[in-house]
Amino acid sequence: MDMPSDQHDATFADYAEAVASALPPNPNVVLVGHSLAGMVIPLVALRRPAGLLIFLCALIPDRRGDPQDHGPPQHLDGTFDGLVHHQDGSHSWPDLHSATQILYQDCSLDLAESAFARLRRQQTALWDGLRPMDRWPDVPVASLHCEDDRAVNPSWSKWVAQRRFGIESIELPGGHSPMLSRPALLAETLASIADDRLAISS
Repeated sequence: MDMPSDQHDATFADYAEAVASALPPNPNVVLVGHSLAGMVIPLVALRRPAGLLIFLCALIPDRRGDPQDHGPPQHLDGTFDGLVHHQDGSHSWPDLHSATQILYQDCSLDLAESAFARLRRQQTALWDGLRPMDRWPDVPVASLHCEDDRAVNPSWSKWVAQRRFGIESIELPGGHSPMLSRPALLAETLASIADDRLAISS
């Protein structure tokens, strides 16, 4: 699937449509949302059947009626201050070193270079006027975070999983990109979660 991340007028709904249109009709599909994609997978599950949502080092949409808390940990700790902001409203990483420090600090240089070469500009207009979700899909959820994540605060990931879903977020070692640094461990963990949650819900 090709996400419209560099299109100025694209919304999270457009992201969700790109995902939904690329998926097979299997109603037990497991949607794994990494990082920004955590904002997208609930919208996908409102468009088509899904068996499970897994938030991986992910942002999670506000939901209308969610319990509030005084002083929750911040999901971002200023780690994106080094982004370059462009006149079209997008931002990007200025160089490999800057991106690696936040996204790929525990990846090999070859993997970091390959991942950085595929990065595109990210438009920020999709955040303008964003409101809490009025509807949430009736789908089981799970959360994974990484203990050394420099992009999405792991303390926030643990807090938000408990506050919004009433579940414990599962902790993995390493940084923000476990699909690159620890693919086998991530695959095993995702498969285990899917087996457990889908068995419970069936």
